[in-house]
Amino acid sequence: MELPRIFIYRLPQDDPRKNTAIKLAKFGFVQIVSSVRSLPRGSILLDPTSETPLTPGDREVAVTKGISLIDCSWKKAAETHIKFARRGFIRRRLPILIAVNPAHYGKPYILSTIEAVAATLYILGFKDASANILRLYKWGGNFLIVNANYLERYANNDLSLERELLGVDDVNNAIQRLMNSLLGK
Repeated sequence: MELPRIFIYRLPQDDPRKNTAIKLAKFGFVQIVSSVRSLPRGSILLDPTSETPLTPGDREVAVTKGISLIDCSWKKAAETHIKFARRGFIRRRLPILIAVNPAHYGKPYILSTIEAVAATLYILGFKDASANILRLYKWGGNFLIVNANYLERYANNDLSLERELLGVDDVNNAIQRLMNSLLGK
């Protein structure tokens, strides 16, 4: 089973010693690129501002074109993705999951890069690769434990959980409000 290639454009907005994208690259799981233009056209761009969630139906595109991420501070995520998310990408957001990284432990949707990559692989059906990536951090395995039910439902194309968790029908508006409140906007 061929794994998708993963590309990350990293903005230096946080402490490089704590950055999970750098560690992913160090161990060969991802390729860090020097500009947004270096991200492959036609790839899936994980974008928290997108209205379309990632689903198992995105697997073929991920395998053939790759998965792209922009690694930036969550405080600047919305403006960064609006600025850099040019045409030529298939923009997808991750469904709601709970962070277990030390900086945002227990917060919904505010995932680290390694959590986002692992969740993407899991939802697309690459569960072993997802678990393998998370082994880079001692807290990584907890991400799969805490989110087991959510990830399994999302991997089976069941997005109704988002409406249940948020208690609303307008998921996109609720996610935007959630991000604003978690980030103090």
